[in-house]
Amino acid sequence: MLCMTMVSVTVAFLYSGFTVCGIGGATTIMAAPDKVFIVIELLSFTWTMHVIKNALLTTVSRISYLSMACGVHMDPRLALRETAKYLMGSVSVGSMLVPFTGLLRGSARATAAVVGGHDEFLFSCAYCYSGVASALTSRANRWAFVQVGVYNKDFVAASADTWDSFRQSEMETLIDSDLTAVFCFLCGVAGGATGSLVAGSWALAVHKGYATSLLLYAFIIGYLMCRVAVAGAQACVQAYYIAYADNPQSPQLDPTIPARLQEMKRKMASHIVGYPRMGPKRELKFALESFWDGKSSAEDLEKVASDLRSSIWKQMADAGIKYIPSNTFAYYDQVLDTTAMLGAVPPIYGWNGGEIGFDIYFSMARGNASAPAMEMTKWFDTNYHYIVPELGPDVKFSYASHKAVKEYKEAKALGIDTVPVLVGPVSYLLLSKPAKGVEATFSLLSLLGNILPIYKEVVSELKEAGASWIQFDEPTLVTDLDSHKLQAFSEAYSELESTLSGLNVLIETYFADVPAEAYQILTNLKGVSGFGFDLVRGSKTLDLIKGGFPTGKYLFAGVVDGRNIWANDLASSLETLGALEAVVGKDKLVVSTSCSLLHTAVDLINEPKLDTEIKSWLAFASQKVIEVNALAKALAGHKDEEFFSINAAALASRKSSPRVTNEAVQKAAAGLKGSDHRRATNVSARLDAQQKKLNLPILPTTTIGSFPQTIELRRVRREYKAKKISEEDYTTAIKEEINKVVKLQEELDIDVLVHGEPERNDMVEYFGEQLSGFAFTANGWVQSYGSRCVKPPIIYGDVSRPKPMTVFWSTIAQSMTSRPMKGMLTGPVTILNWSFVRNDQPRFETCYQIALAIKDEVEDLEKAGITVIQIDEAALREGLPLRKSEHAFYLEWAVHSFRITNCGVQDTTQIHTHMCYSHFNDIIHSIIDMDADVITIENSRSDEKLLSVFREGVKYGAGIGPGVYDIHSPRIPSTEEIADRINKMLAVLETNILWVNPDCGLKTRKYGEVKPALSNVVAAAKLLRSQLASAK
Repeated sequence: MLCMTMVSVTVAFLYSGFTVCGIGGATTIMAAPDKVFIVIELLSFTWTMHVIKNALLTTVSRISYLSMACGVHMDPRLALRETAKYLMGSVSVGSMLVPFTGLLRGSARATAAVVGGHDEFLFSCAYCYSGVASALTSRANRWAFVQVGVYNKDFVAASADTWDSFRQSEMETLIDSDLTAVFCFLCGVAGGATGSLVAGSWALAVHKGYATSLLLYAFIIGYLMCRVAVAGAQACVQAYYIAYADNPQSPQLDPTIPARLQEMKRKMASHIVGYPRMGPKRELKFALESFWDGKSSAEDLEKVASDLRSSIWKQMADAGIKYIPSNTFAYYDQVLDTTAMLGAVPPIYGWNGGEIGFDIYFSMARGNASAPAMEMTKWFDTNYHYIVPELGPDVKFSYASHKAVKEYKEAKALGIDTVPVLVGPVSYLLLSKPAKGVEATFSLLSLLGNILPIYKEVVSELKEAGASWIQFDEPTLVTDLDSHKLQAFSEAYSELESTLSGLNVLIETYFADVPAEAYQILTNLKGVSGFGFDLVRGSKTLDLIKGGFPTGKYLFAGVVDGRNIWANDLASSLETLGALEAVVGKDKLVVSTSCSLLHTAVDLINEPKLDTEIKSWLAFASQKVIEVNALAKALAGHKDEEFFSINAAALASRKSSPRVTNEAVQKAAAGLKGSDHRRATNVSARLDAQQKKLNLPILPTTTIGSFPQTIELRRVRREYKAKKISEEDYTTAIKEEINKVVKLQEELDIDVLVHGEPERNDMVEYFGEQLSGFAFTANGWVQSYGSRCVKPPIIYGDVSRPKPMTVFWSTIAQSMTSRPMKGMLTGPVTILNWSFVRNDQPRFETCYQIALAIKDEVEDLEKAGITVIQIDEAALREGLPLRKSEHAFYLEWAVHSFRITNCGVQDTTQIHTHMCYSHFNDIIHSIIDMDADVITIENSRSDEKLLSVFREGVKYGAGIGPGVYDIHSPRIPSTEEIADRINKMLAVLETNILWVNPDCGLKTRKYGEVKPALSNVVAAAKLLRSQLASAK
């Protein structure tokens, strides 16, 4: 090789000398044609030097390849002669193309990095530019010279075959990270700089007028001469890569490349199921609400969204995450995104085809002047909500939203290859409901064949865009599914198999164990490369995996909790991963989150005021990304000992901290055993006693609790918290707001009033701030639905009530009116389910502690003269386990917790509760067992499904108020519409137990919407009272 290099350098040196003579002569005359001649001469010289370099590279790489791949030692002189005789055509073509494609690819990457996804036009141009560069690189690359020499292929064919072999051997990432070309380039630059220095010094001393020209020529010559000199070494490296790609099992090769590939795979074997969308400071929330209010444009909203997506992708890429999700961002909800993708728009919204825009999308989510919003319900057992698809046999599905492909391209233009995420076709149908007018018995799975063609279109576009992985979320696999429903998964993915060919496919499950039968179906799905499991809430799935996992498939092990904010026990997780590695193989295990991080707060960095010790116990979404990568690195043999030590110290601190344990609280909770805590008399007798005291009309009207929280009201609370206004000024402002709300309700002639909750920031946080064992964040926001965010408190220790929490404001409100004023409390199960709960003791023990604290508050309210007390249990149904076998135990302690809160009040004290946005029919007997005097419950947005349970014969003897209008939509229902709903209720419920009320609290609405809506509610109740009186 040394001899050939010397020959090549000598030839290059001599040729350089002739070139310098020619250019020197032209420079002396310097007429216009001479300038053209100099340019042509320089281009010719550059190309010729590349030909010399690449001829040497082709020859040496051929010799090296044969030696490494086949053990054959070829005579260098023969190799050089054959290159000169047979291969110079391909070498010459390659010498023209490779510098051009290299320059194009480098500039494309730089352009994409600068442009990002911020400007749609520039983004499209950058993406197109990157696509062209990638396509050209696969047809003209420096690695092709090896195959040109070994197989005598033409250069373009050799380039394509080489790139295909890299893909098949999964070497693309390794090739991209190879620094050989960079080293050679820098050697050339160093040579050119040395030449310029020598020539420039001589010119300055002898011919100053030619100094600039000589500097340029000397740099070009020096650069190219050095590139020729190092071409032999570069050829050996390239031959080594190609030899491995052609035959990874070759015994002639050492383990360097496979070890490096395994290290890279393992080092980057990390995955995030999904990430919060709202932004660290709720940027998306404010952008959405500004757009909805007409204060900003669609372009403004899209700009905020694009910036958020870009920052999320870059954050995960910078953290070292390999499998980064895209299309998990949504302007409202990912299921609604899928409805838009499938074109499954109910006719009421007036969509006439084409790409679905914001107008139709948000009409489905929020309603409009002529159509109510679609039903919204809980996402499994979380506090997140989704828009329920409404489907039937007449739905004409079509590919109507290209969001998944657009966002994949957007990330790729940033230089980030993502895993596009789609709600799986079977789960989408199982999460849907029959549309209005469609029989309740209609099989939604019968539509599978109708939606799969759209999924095929989406997948094909993603493949064409360059996606190598795609993730289908199929969370319904963790629920109790019969054989027919499970078979639908096999049918769906068998149908998709040919379309998915060439892609790696991940099926992601979360929130619970996968049942054994579902596990068997899942792990035998065709065309699937990997399976994701929640190993935090689904610990039994570990046994299934250990009992048998398909060979050659990837396991995405969800060991980092995506639903809580406690720091991961890294040592324990690493032990679990080690056990799984022995089952699935070293290169098939991927560290992942248990579910999307959508359900956690965004970043601890935004919590400078949070208690330092408690903060050390926590990990928000941003920290969980780091935990995932730390575990992946540790699994790869690159354990960050300092990071693991800090984690272990934090866990030990939490375990031993005296602020976690309160012996008095634990003793009181233990004393609850042995009693079911029921009130002494039955509900019928209590209602009679309460009616004598309250003297309410039939169909009494009330609201759920909160009234609109105005900008001014929020400002007052914010300034008081920041100590910018005095307690006296704050109290005065809140009293004025309460008085305004009371007067409004009296003017509307509502029967049982509320004080409007102006002092409360959130129905859970407000109470948590006044209970021991709770901590609070400044920016720990979590999306509940749409733009609605909540800031769950953190329950870190035993819970107790140091002093009364609501008595002061409730007694003030009651003093302003002669009508009954409800005392408003949040129930223990809802406080539990809407908090980040400690994970070091069973949830029911924490719930019992909260129940005892609320019990103290209920009894203090009663002593203060409050005769109607509402204990909201909005989230009772939400906490119901996903598996039926676990329902009874949960309902037993949840219902018991509610009864504890009010078991000591008098018969004349009326206990209300409230529930919203869940499917209640399957727990109606547990609701009855709560033994509340009155329950108000969401009904209008769910198409009055609640009423069906009473039509089926369930007898309910307590007071009940199914909601008559959907407060989560800006739409104002008419008096006639509300009266029609009340009549439907009267068809299945007794007149003397029916209450008239909205679905939920009015906090998120504006007074301009609330006043006319409540006026219509009262008018409808009075109309029905009049009709009932006339009918007697």
